[in-house]
Amino acid sequence: MADVARADETATARIPGLSKLGLRFDIDKLDERGDGGYGFEAWKVLWSAVDPTELGVALLFEGDTMATLRRSENVFCIAIQADEPSLRRVRDAVTQNADFRTVAAAPDQIEGDALVAEPLVSAGKVDASGNLGDAFWAGAALNSIRAESSAPAADSEAPEVEAPEVEVPAVDEPAPIPEAQDTPSPLGPSCPDCGSVPERAHGSPVSPYLDVLTCRICGWTALGCGSTGCTGHLVAEATSSPGTVRYTCATCGWTGTGIPF
Repeated sequence: MADVARADETATARIPGLSKLGLRFDIDKLDERGDGGYGFEAWKVLWSAVDPTELGVALLFEGDTMATLRRSENVFCIAIQADEPSLRRVRDAVTQNADFRTVAAAPDQIEGDALVAEPLVSAGKVDASGNLGDAFWAGAALNSIRAESSAPAADSEAPEVEAPEVEVPAVDEPAPIPEAQDTPSPLGPSCPDCGSVPERAHGSPVSPYLDVLTCRICGWTALGCGSTGCTGHLVAEATSSPGTVRYTCATCGWTGTGIPF
């Protein structure tokens, strides 16, 4: 389950005394890597260099830097809170990782006051066994990395298997191709009030991954779904925590918590 809540305090000040490290990624270079979104690509780079089991108990944060929001740079930051030995392993791993060096911003790492000032949001947590919890993009990227590593190599030699002979029945005439049906996609965006197609603005105050949908016909507005490939809208529901609501996609059921929109 994703947690897109923005911290009332700076994200990297939640556990006093725990060491913190921020890794900075060039968004333009991340965009060149694929179509999974630059945040997703940044987490893939990190998990390629660092296994979560090496972090011990840790908190994870992410987001565009303040300078990016002010349009003076284009940088995405991942922050990790863990004990100092764990963060030392992360520093060493990313410094020696060619993939990270390819997409790293300058400077590539920040700590202290420079990191505390960044408006990052919660991205999940790691338990003592290296399992991720409350993680969306971080978890999806880790699953992708593990799936890629377990896939058989394309050039591996496989034993030749002789295909059995199959008797194909004779067909007098080919079956007709059904006519195309003009049926709207179940994930297609539409205003629930008037049926018009809403405009989409990338990012929102709740999360850089959640877009804002606005209908210029009737004025309806909502957050777009945070699940990759779904263009549905989120429905807000109050929670027991003050200042926090739960968002659920009306189309695919994706859910997460965040500040009111």
